[in-house]
Amino acid sequence: MFASYRRRAFNISAHVVYVLLLCALLFLCGLDIFLRVYLNRSVLIAAGSSLCMLVVATILIVSARNLTVRAALHDIPKLYVPINPSDLPQRVHRLIQADMSRVATIAAEAKPLPTPITPPHLIASAVHTLTLLEAAAAALRPVYVRRAPEQTCRAFLAALTARDLVRADLARFYVERYETLRFGGREREFGEEEWREFMKLFALLLRSMQNPQAGM
Repeated sequence: MFASYRRRAFNISAHVVYVLLLCALLFLCGLDIFLRVYLNRSVLIAAGSSLCMLVVATILIVSARNLTVRAALHDIPKLYVPINPSDLPQRVHRLIQADMSRVATIAAEAKPLPTPITPPHLIASAVHTLTLLEAAAAALRPVYVRRAPEQTCRAFLAALTARDLVRADLARFYVERYETLRFGGREREFGEEEWREFMKLFALLLRSMQNPQAGM
C-alpha cells in the first residue's frame, strides 16, 4: 500500500519537474528572442511590420468572405429549395426526386372521390314503408301476421309470401331495394327518381296484398 503511494508521489513529482523545466526553457527562449530583437531595432521593425501586414490581410480576407456569402444568400429566392442536380450531390438528388415522386403519388391517391350522398329524408321515408307494410298485413291477418322485433325485412316478406299475402316477385324486388337503401344507400346515389321508382314498387306490393293479380 505504501509502495503504491510512493510510486504515485514520484510520478506526480516527476511531472511537476518536467513542467517546470519546460516553462523555464520556453521563458529562456522567449527572453533570448526578445533581447535579440530589442538590441537590433531593424529586426524589431521588420517583425512588427510583418505582423501588422498579416493581421490586416487576415481581416481583409475574412471580410471579403463574409461579404461574398451574404451577397450569395441575398440573391437566393425566399422559396428556393436546392433540388437541381447542380445544387446537390447526385445521390442526394436521386433520393429527393424519389421522395417527391412518392409524395405526389400519395397526394393524388388521397384526393376524396366525388361520392353522391342520399338525402336523409328520402332514406327515412323509404325505410318507413316496412312499418306501413306490417300494418297493412296485420289488418288483413291480425292473428297470424305479427313481425317480431328481431325479424328482418327479408324474413318478414318471406313469411308474407308463404301465406300468399304478397306476390313473390314483388316481395323479392322490394327486399333487394330496401336492403340496398338501408344498409348501402348512404354510400351510393339514391336520388328522387330512384325514390319514386321504389315508392311505385311499394304501392304495387300493397295492391298485391289486396289482389294477388295486381301489378301483373
